[in-house]
Amino acid sequence: SSAPLYFPSVEEAVKAGHAIKNVIKVGRRGICNDLVQHIRKRWNTSTVVKLRCSGKRANDMKVLASELEEQTGGTVLFRSGGTIILHAPGI
Repeated sequence: SSAPLYFPSVEEAVKAGHAIKNVIKVGRRGICNDLVQHIRKRWNTSTVVKLRCSGKRANDMKVLASELEEQTGGTVLFRSGGTIILHAPGI
């Protein structure tokens, strides 16, 4: 596998996050252990992941974003509508 991509600025990381076509969907179960593992697996190849939330989950994105940060250790770089761009921890 290739090394994770690192970005010189938050803006570049967000731009790269927007370009991601393979989004992780947050469903009815919300932030479950499977979702956290899926995010961590993606971080092996890229330091940013893009998540898309729909339904009732998308109504309170602020809470969802802070829960994601808490459970994954990552940092939310961008949150709008049902989309979240999450950066890997420790970078």
